Amino acid sequence: MRPTARGYGALGITLATLLLAAVLGNAALWPLTALGVSCLICSTATMTLFGKKATHRVWFSTDRAHRNEKISLTWEAAKSGVLARQLRMHTTQGSGVKLRIHSFSKKESHEMMFTKSQRGTLSVTSIDETIHDPLQLIKRSRRHMPQAAMTVWPARWNLSKGVLRSSWERPEFESPSHGPDAGIRSLREYVTGDDPRHLHWKASARHGSLIVAERTKDTDPRVLVVLDTQMTRLMLDFGADAACSIIDMLSREGAQWNLLSGGVVVESSQTSSYGRYSSDLDEAFDALAMAGPSDCSLQDILDGVKRTQRIVITTRSSEIDALDGVDVVVLLHNGDGATMRSDSMLVVEWDVRRSFQEAWEQTVPS
Repeated sequence: MRPTARGYGALGITLATLLLAAVLGNAALWPLTALGVSCLICSTATMTLFGKKATHRVWFSTDRAHRNEKISLTWEAAKSGVLARQLRMHTTQGSGVKLRIHSFSKKESHEMMFTKSQRGTLSVTSIDETIHDPLQLIKRSRRHMPQAAMTVWPARWNLSKGVLRSSWERPEFESPSHGPDAGIRSLREYVTGDDPRHLHWKASARHGSLIVAERTKDTDPRVLVVLDTQMTRLMLDFGADAACSIIDMLSREGAQWNLLSGGVVVESSQTSSYGRYSSDLDEAFDALAMAGPSDCSLQDILDGVKRTQRIVITTRSSEIDALDGVDVVVLLHNGDGATMRSDSMLVVEWDVRRSFQEAWEQTVPS
């Protein structure tokens, strides 16, 4: 418990008044001195009686959120205090979030709204609580060590097909049917020239003759998204934002996708009439949130992967033309990148000082 800046001022004025009253013998100054002393005594007594430590609980409103979304941290006290207090939160991503609770507040639950600045794990390291008396002369500070943590996903922009629109229905990107009996349109008898791999053996055994299954193709495009982790930490944060937005768009459009990031592979589940399972996106976003800088060879990553529509997110402009089998390159730069053109692939240049959504939507396929 110690005086505030106002308290030190009040104490100085009271002592100066007391000194003048004693030296000059002016009786009119004694009431002012008594008033100052009374205020200091009342503030000290109030803080002693009502400035006791209150039990509390702190938790995040969610355990996962994108870093460009606002979330709230809830502070719940067991009982409301009659003194004003100010909370300042410190986290693993810095500090600065403040919450002021006025005196005689009837609310026992208060929220701190803030936006995260970095992806990864966000933990509350401490909360400094400062209590003031009604006259703002005395304060008492305490430090709370709550157990509250969450995962911060990369930022997400709402993208449309955009640059993928022209190649979305190309047959080489169509994925085959899954399972021996999936996608069967009809059964018919075998005729010369039919592919033996299309024989339906169970139906053939029942009919006593060769039966061919005519299948319908699963025309959902299969897209491979590769996040180049050989980037600086800051640029990798932006690259994770782009990958997060693209994966989210692919899921909403009904595409099958694979995500490759730092040796971690995440694959979307089968499409059903009820839509995709959100656990696919959660797993992909978790992988992007934890991806760190590391050396990698983009061509080695792409080699050996079956033919899909390939999107590579990188800052390596000098290696773009050397990549084989890439359809779209998202090239990150901070304004110093030269305009890139390629006859074999589409280049989406993203100046990270602006929105990725703007760069994605404005790119026109050649």
